[in-house]
Amino acid sequence: MRAAAINDKGDRLELINMVLVNKKLAHASKGYVVEHPDLKQEYDAGIEAYQRDFLLRHFRDSLVYPNFDKLAKERYTLEKDKYALVPERRISSQILIASAPGQPRDAALAEAKDVVQQLRNGADFLEMVKEHSDEPRAVEKQGKFDHWVSYGEIGVEPRYSEGLFTIAKVGEYADPVQTRFGVHIIRLDGIKEKHYKTFDEVKGAIEKDLASEYQRLALKNYLAKFNMSDKVEIDDEAITEILAPYATDTEAKPNVKQAAGINSSAKGKVGSGKSGE
Repeated sequence: MRAAAINDKGDRLELINMVLVNKKLAHASKGYVVEHPDLKQEYDAGIEAYQRDFLLRHFRDSLVYPNFDKLAKERYTLEKDKYALVPERRISSQILIASAPGQPRDAALAEAKDVVQQLRNGADFLEMVKEHSDEPRAVEKQGKFDHWVSYGEIGVEPRYSEGLFTIAKVGEYADPVQTRFGVHIIRLDGIKEKHYKTFDEVKGAIEKDLASEYQRLALKNYLAKFNMSDKVEIDDEAITEILAPYATDTEAKPNVKQAAGINSSAKGKVGSGKSGE
């Protein structure tokens, strides 16, 4: 808008109006709190939260990160499975004998066992697909489950995945597997062995994690500088009085005078409304 306002009078007026509206709203909010003193705590807390976020955001944005190359290579070696493992994947074909959940499946199971036996004895798979499969477009797809599956993959019926990974060799069949769709006859069509990605392939992901960890620790150390020092003295009477209204019904209301145990004339009184240190 600033760039557009240089040459366009309409944009300039809109920009000036927006700035004035924001400033007037900010000024009006101060007056509103004066008229409604019960909202002052909420108002102050909101400003304090913004100030905290403002400072931490600019600290984070100004961080200078070290070179993570050596540490990334070390993490690749130590946590290779986490960053680089590509698990074994299998592709398959199936014949589905549909059966709704909760319905008796004796007939479907008997049919599936018979089909598996015929296939193991040399029957033609595509002919069996035409004759027995209830899967939509089964003949058109030639029964193929056109997706490489890893063990336990999300989005694949767990029992289908388990059945697929019981098959020892390509071209062999699993025993009939039941899912919510019915009874499946599964043929193993191919295997991609598990392997590891190279360091260069995963370097970016590792360094991203290292940068996040570095940022988290840097923020933690930065915040630690604002912790109370051993010079702080607590005005226990003031703190007890502040907390008293928040005692639950099941808790005894604290006696302010009895609870006070530390000299209230401390130089820095937490909860007294004065500066902390």
